This record gives sequence, C-alpha cells and structure tokens, in this order.
Amino acid sequence: MIRVEDIRRTVLATRNDVAALVVTFLSTLLLSIEFAIYVGALLSIGLHLATTSHPRIYSTVPDLISRKMVGSSYGRMCCQMDILRVEGSIFFGSSAYVSEDLQRRLNSHPNLSNLLIRMHQVNNFDASGVQLLELIAEELRSRGGGLYFSGVNTRVFQVFKNSDLLRKVGDSHVHTSTRSGIRQAMRESFCPFICAACEYSVFIECPELKKGNWETLGKGVRPRCMRVPADAQGGKRSAL
Repeated sequence: MIRVEDIRRTVLATRNDVAALVVTFLSTLLLSIEFAIYVGALLSIGLHLATTSHPRIYSTVPDLISRKMVGSSYGRMCCQMDILRVEGSIFFGSSAYVSEDLQRRLNSHPNLSNLLIRMHQVNNFDASGVQLLELIAEELRSRGGGLYFSGVNTRVFQVFKNSDLLRKVGDSHVHTSTRSGIRQAMRESFCPFICAACEYSVFIECPELKKGNWETLGKGVRPRCMRVPADAQGGKRSAL
C-alpha cells in the first residue's frame, strides 16, 4: 500500500532521504523486493556515515552590538584566537576530517596560539576525538597558548573526565559560555605586542587591550605572555 503523505514528507525532508527513496524504488523494479530493501538500507547507512564524517566547522566572532556569536566575515578575525563552532560529532568516522581542518587553520595563521571550540552541537565524542584534541592542545601550548571549550554537554564532559583530557587541557579551559572562555584565553595567553599591532577590533575588549589596559579583564590582571609576532620574524599571515 502506497502512503502518499509519507512519500511527500520524505521528498521534502533532505536530499539523502530523496536519494534513498529513489534508489529503493528503482531497485524494486529491477530486483527482488527483499534485495531492493537491502539496497535501500545500505544506501541510507552509507549516506548517514558520509554526513556524520564531515561535521560543519566554521569560524565565529562576537557581534560588537548584540554580542551574539556570528559567522566571521572575511578578514575580521583575531590573529591570536580562532573561535570555532562545530556542528556534528567528533568520533572515529570524522576525526581525520576534523584534524585536517584544525591543522589547516594553525598552519595558515602563525600567530594563532588559541582555539576556542564551541561544543554546543557536539553530542557524540569518543577516544579518536580525544586523541586529536590532545595533539591540537599540545601544538597550541608550543605556541604559548591553549585549547579552550564552551558549551560542553554532560555526556561529552564525562568523556573529557574519563579520558583525562580535562586534566591535560586544564579545568580552567572548559566554560559554560563562550564569552567566559574568550576572556580566560585573553588573561592567560594574549600577547600585548600582537594586540597593539592588530588592525581589527574583534572583541569589545580590543580597544582597551590595544592601549595596554589589561585591567579591563579584571582588577590586577597583567599580561602573562610576551612574544615577538611571527610577522616580525619573517612569518606571513594569511586568511583562511
């Protein structure tokens, strides 16, 4: 029995659903019904794995008026910290893709010493994800910065604890809000020389930091990190 309403709902849902529907239908015309069902099921599984193995990763910055996090426009990016929103799972099927993306960002920005990963939409996280984030954290520490997180749900946070990732990155690097994580990174590893030379004002704190007023981050706060920008050493800054 054909249910037209179910077919209509499938067609309007996603391209993957449409592909599975069409292939399954054509298979029933060319193959036995049992084999056609297997083909449709295997195709659905394959399409699902293809989607989950490529989570969406993009840079965000705070809107200076609303203070909400928005996709960063070309060029408007802090050269000391990238704030990434990850939409999807970080597991064995996607770890290679995520690792390549993060490494590309680090290679493209020699002064980039901090990453803040917004984990609000990361629901699945396994040992492969732990391993790749440990490597990224180690790379950032070698640059004088660190790896930070915000919006980690209870399930993923438990993996952080059980795998010892929480201890390795530091308790102070996991935050409920993105803004809290940003300010923590500023206090711990922002370099005043780089802030003073930066042409952008990405955060509301930028004007004060450019003037050397680090107490905008809290009473008694002083810069902890002093390093010569990579540009001054012959490095080249490029945009993603």
